[in-house]
Amino acid sequence: PYYRTVIMSEAGTLSSILLDDAETIHTLKISGPINGNDIRLLRNMAGVDVLNQETQGQLRILDLSDARIVEGGDYYATREKWTSTGEDYYLYTKNDIFGPFMFSYSKLSEIKLPTTITEIGDLALFGCNSLTKLTIPETVSAIRLAAFMHCDNITDIILPEDLSVLEESVFRACFSLKDIPSWPSNVLNTSFQFSAS
Repeated sequence: PYYRTVIMSEAGTLSSILLDDAETIHTLKISGPINGNDIRLLRNMAGVDVLNQETQGQLRILDLSDARIVEGGDYYATREKWTSTGEDYYLYTKNDIFGPFMFSYSKLSEIKLPTTITEIGDLALFGCNSLTKLTIPETVSAIRLAAFMHCDNITDIILPEDLSVLEESVFRACFSLKDIPSWPSNVLNTSFQFSAS
């Protein structure tokens, strides 16, 4: 599998760094700032475009632990029409937020989220059926609606100790998820839904 490590000095420049290699990369580690342009490219590399249509991208393992999501650039995805209740249809990056639908429907099998993020947006990893390993940093205090819904193959998740907001259906239809070993003291255990429906 083709592996790359990229150090970003300026957000929005990932495409000029990877050039024609983007579609062939299997494993990627990114350090430095990334914006909407970069996320859009990463989604394409991970098998899904801005309209949630399948691409030929081969990216399966993505390490963003040393990256920082910053505002700016083009929209990275579009919100599903069935979820839109007056919210913005076009989704743009915000500082230190792993945003709504950020890698929804991607073919990633592993992802490490940036250690600077404070929130995971609604449906951020929705429908990531291939995802088996997810690393959530301790900086996250809020996980929004259905963030990991239909991540069918995740077997375990460690939640940050300081997590204070866990919205509905975060783990819904995560059929392989059996337990969460350490439950944050600020979040009621009743928030944990294993249900398939």
